[in-house]
Amino acid sequence: MHPHVKHVLDSICLKARQHMKGYGPTRSWKLEQGCYLFRCSLADERKFQSQLYLHCQKLYDRCLLYYHHICQKGKDNLRDEILYPGTSKLAEGYGANDVLSLVKADGINLECHIQDGDSTAKNAVSKHFPQCNLLRCSNHVAKNHAKKLRKQKSMIRDDDKEILCYCPKGIKHHVNCACFSEDFIRKAKSSFQMCLTNNAGKDPNAFVETIVNLALYHYRGIHQWDGSQCDFHPLVVCSCGFCKDKNDVKCSGKPYKTSHKLDSPFHSHAHQLKQPLFQVS
Repeated sequence: MHPHVKHVLDSICLKARQHMKGYGPTRSWKLEQGCYLFRCSLADERKFQSQLYLHCQKLYDRCLLYYHHICQKGKDNLRDEILYPGTSKLAEGYGANDVLSLVKADGINLECHIQDGDSTAKNAVSKHFPQCNLLRCSNHVAKNHAKKLRKQKSMIRDDDKEILCYCPKGIKHHVNCACFSEDFIRKAKSSFQMCLTNNAGKDPNAFVETIVNLALYHYRGIHQWDGSQCDFHPLVVCSCGFCKDKNDVKCSGKPYKTSHKLDSPFHSHAHQLKQPLFQVS
């Protein structure tokens, strides 16, 4: 890092920390709950830099508190600093360890850490703040779920033959082929977010039950089973197109149907295995 840039960043961080230490008893910097950690990458044709920051965001304040700069790759000899030999994913945890050690030394208590599922920063968090709650970012988990379903969609055998599904070999998937499609994958991703929204602030077990019911029943076109039913949509929906409330249908109605039914045994089972809650981190 250029000395002038480092001087500017150090000045910003020092000023921000001093400002937070001046908070009154109702805004203690040791009880700050708006901190977040993220990695920023800057790249051009000859170098790659990985940077880690811890920002503090209040209702009216946004300030840089700590940072850790890593120069990860580069073939030129313009810098005297030692290049980091690891991958960008490992750099997350490496930089987080340095940042969080400074955070702990200043007396800040980290109560909750939210990250994507495969971030190595969690190891640094557990090291410095063993009582901190480690949570997964729902958006990252949903995106990763969709990514794994796309891999299953194009899955091949050892003999390089595509795994057969309901669609005849050599024929393109059609709209209602009951296999993985981009429409289904997008729906599966949004459904995960829907389950989170509908169950926010409720018993976590209710969220788990909804996710499992999606995989086992809803996407197979089953909406009633063993005395239970889907609780995130009505069993009868409007058939006239004029009913304003989906939960209060005024017309004769029609049975609810899954828009992207997953009848293919292989794809249905693959979807169940790739559900986020069936994965062990």
